Amino acid sequence: MNSEIKYKILLFTKVFIIPIITLVVIYILQLNLWFYPFLFSFTLIVLNLRLLKLRFIYSILLSILASYFSFLIGWFGWAFWFKIVKSLNISNDINIGNWFYTDIAFCISAFTIAPFLTIYLNGKLFHRSGKNMKFMMLLSILSFIVFSFFYNNMEPDNILNIMNLWYVYFLIVIQLTINLKFTIFKFYKDDLVI
Repeated sequence: MNSEIKYKILLFTKVFIIPIITLVVIYILQLNLWFYPFLFSFTLIVLNLRLLKLRFIYSILLSILASYFSFLIGWFGWAFWFKIVKSLNISNDINIGNWFYTDIAFCISAFTIAPFLTIYLNGKLFHRSGKNMKFMMLLSILSFIVFSFFYNNMEPDNILNIMNLWYVYFLIVIQLTINLKFTIFKFYKDDLVI
């Protein structure tokens, strides 16, 4: 097997397969939602050791702090945004779920602010995170918001509930952001680092 094929297999495994495996581990072990930021940070740092700006121990600690900060802003920000959205007296002409104000507040806090902070803060720990980070953040957050309008399973017993999909999706997004140099329509394989 030539080295380019091995390289592509390793990259694919690193960016796509391992996040899915960590989700399966979360599901099998029935880990609490509060454990997700820790596992997110640990997986991200371990998979991208070569791209770290700081030493491993500093990077893992800062990543865990950044992930828990983003998680808590998303978690507690929901109540704040709920009050704001409800005070605007928006009518429920659009059917996006049974709990209109709750859905809008959750969409703002958990699907907009939390992923932005997660990608931005964790991205600062890596050498290659600056080039197209804004484009990737905007594209990924908007696509996940649109997806959440069509699929909003919140059942904890379902491995494909929206929070588990959030975990895998944004872990893949941040890995793509720090591992690939994007243009609008293509990426350059010579810029990849495994």
